[in-house]
Amino acid sequence: MTPDTLPSNQPSATGAQHSRAVLSLIGNTPLLPLHFHPEDVTIYAKCEFLNPSGSIKDRLAKCVVLDAEQRGLLKPDSIILECTSGNTGIALAMVGAAAGYRVTILMSETASVERRRLIEQFGAEPVLFKSDDGYQTGIKLSQEMARRDERYFLPRQFENLINADDHEHSTGQEILNDDEVKVRSADALAMTRRLHRDFGLLVGTSSGANVFAALAVASKLGPDPTVVTILCDRAERYFSTRLFGAGTAAAQV
Repeated sequence: MTPDTLPSNQPSATGAQHSRAVLSLIGNTPLLPLHFHPEDVTIYAKCEFLNPSGSIKDRLAKCVVLDAEQRGLLKPDSIILECTSGNTGIALAMVGAAAGYRVTILMSETASVERRRLIEQFGAEPVLFKSDDGYQTGIKLSQEMARRDERYFLPRQFENLINADDHEHSTGQEILNDDEVKVRSADALAMTRRLHRDFGLLVGTSSGANVFAALAVASKLGPDPTVVTILCDRAERYFSTRLFGAGTAAAQV
C-alpha cells in the first residue's frame, strides 16, 4: 500500500453514528503500591496500561480528537494521519473506531508486527516507510500527504500543546520529577521481567525503565519516601522483541 491509497476497511460513517462509550474508560487509572522486598522500598505506579487500548497514549488520542471536533477541524470525511512508533497509533486507531473517523498511521518498517496488527484490528491502516532520518522521515511524509489532500488531519503529537496540557492537568498532578535518571536497556528489560514475575504486571519495557528509575530515586530520599511512576503500556505489543527473549542473554545491550 502506498501513502496515497485510502484504506478500504475503515468506516465511512461520521462519529455521531458510532458508540463512544469506550472513551469514558480513558483515564482515572489506579495508583498501585509496589513493595520491593530486597530493596525494602515501596513505590507507587500509575497503571496506564489499563486504559482501553493498553497505553497512556489513549489520553492524548482522546483529547486531540475531541479538541479538533470542538474547533471544527475534523469533518465527516476527515482522515486522522499520524507518524508514530506504535502506542499513539494504536490509541488513535481505537479512538477513531469509536468516533467514526478514518485513521492512517505512518510507521517505520522496523516497528514490531504486534503494533501493526493492533492498529489494523481497530480498522486503521498502517503505512510503513524506510526510516532514513528517524521520525523526521515519517513526519515529513505526513506533512506532504496533508498538503496534497485536505481531508487529512494531523494530530502532531510531538508539537501539539494539548499533549503536555493533558498530562499537566491529569497524570502530571500526581508525578514529581525529582531527578534525572538514565536507564540502560539491560536494566529496563530486567526490571520489566521482574514486574511480570514478581508482581503479575504484564507491562512493556518503558514501564520497567520507569520503575528502575523510581527505585533509584527512592533510595536517595531517606526512609519511607513517596515516589510515583507510570506503567505505560501492556506487553503484548512486544512479543517479537528482546523482552520475550530467553534468559539474561536477551537483556544484553
